[in-house]
Amino acid sequence: MPKSSFNKRPFEKAKIFTESHGFKKNIKDFFFINKKLLKKVNKKFKKNSKPWIIFSTTNKADFKKWPDENFIRLANLIINSFGGTIFFIGSPKEEKNIKKITNKITKNNRIIVSCVPLHENAAIISNSSLFIGLDSGAYNLSALIGIPSYGIMGASPPLTHLKSYKSIIPPSGAVKSIIDADKIPLEKGMGSISAQYVFDCLKKETNLFK
Repeated sequence: MPKSSFNKRPFEKAKIFTESHGFKKNIKDFFFINKKLLKKVNKKFKKNSKPWIIFSTTNKADFKKWPDENFIRLANLIINSFGGTIFFIGSPKEEKNIKKITNKITKNNRIIVSCVPLHENAAIISNSSLFIGLDSGAYNLSALIGIPSYGIMGASPPLTHLKSYKSIIPPSGAVKSIIDADKIPLEKGMGSISAQYVFDCLKKETNLFK
């Protein structure tokens, strides 16, 4: 591996590695979702109006997190502007914290909390029209499935290797490098991205909202 790859992300390193060994064919992006599970999800949520929008609020890295209050405000803006359903997804361990957010959202009868194993949430994501969340595993999974996936990227560079990756960057511009991204001042990074700013970006780029 060349020294220039030292600061690359894992998927970038993988590409450099495979190309250096002569792999010329394109590697296809693919994520298998069991058909029985898809039927189960469709049956379970068949009464929940579409479009479905996925929210993912968690990230293990503190500097990549977004305040819960912002997710509450964003959900309120969205739910008053479209006729569908919002799913807040996470792992079973994250259910308590996610419900703290959803309990403060108005019209939360149109909110569903799905804190289940990843493969079941993947089936829900595959039926959705939009994903909005942080730079996390759920964001990467949603993009891999092929859903328009908007990451709130105030503390890491935008991802571009899949067409389904969409980024909401700070008003001052995108983060350029993963190096020292954790040292970006809050007011220039995640803290500079308001709920209204995110909603305006989504409304401009999609046709889901009034």
